[in-house]
Amino acid sequence: IVNTDANTLTITEATTEFAGGVTISGDLTVNGTTTTVNTTNMTVTDSLIELNEVGVPTKMAMHLTVPERVSEWNKEYLKNYVKNGPKKYPGANYIITPDGKRKAITAETQEEILESLENGFIIERHLIDGDVALFNRQPSLHRMSMMCHKVKVLPGKTFRLNPAVCNPYNADFDGDEMNLHIPQTEEARAEAKILMLVE
Repeated sequence: IVNTDANTLTITEATTEFAGGVTISGDLTVNGTTTTVNTTNMTVTDSLIELNEVGVPTKMAMHLTVPERVSEWNKEYLKNYVKNGPKKYPGANYIITPDGKRKAITAETQEEILESLENGFIIERHLIDGDVALFNRQPSLHRMSMMCHKVKVLPGKTFRLNPAVCNPYNADFDGDEMNLHIPQTEEARAEAKILMLVE
C-alpha cells in the first residue's frame, strides 16, 4: 500500500478498509480527489445474476451517487430518497441547488430540504437496481476491457459478475480487483447503454 502524503488515500487502502467491514462515511479521497462516482473492489463470480448485471454491495451503493434533476413529474419520487436520507437505503446523500450549492442531507437539514425542494434542484441519490455503470479490469488493453452493466444491489462486500462474461475482462476470480464508474449525466448514461452495454 502506497500513501505518499496524509491527504492521499490510495484505492488499495479504500478497498481494504471496505472489505474489512469498516463503514465508509463521507467521501473517499482517492489519489488526491474526492469521489462518489467510482470505486474499486474485489470481484467474485455469481451465476444467479444476469449476463449484463454487476452485483454491487449495499454499503457501496449507499456511497455511490446518481444525480437526478427534480421536475414536476418526479418530485414526489425523489422526495422519498431525501426522506430516507444518507443512512437508510435507498436514500440520498446530497442536494444541489439551482445556484450550484451542494448541501449534505442530515437529520438536521432534512426537513428544511424537503420544504425548499423545487424544480431544478439535483438530488444525488443512492445507486439502485437498473442504474448503469461502467465496469473494467486493468489493464484495459482493448475496448471490451471496459463495458456497461446494469447495477444489481446485493448484500455482501464484493462486486459480483456472471462467469459467462469474464472472458473480455480476462477475469479468473483469483483476487481480481475491478473498477466501477457511475456516469453522471443523462447523455453519458445513454451513450453507455447504446454503445457499451453487455448483451
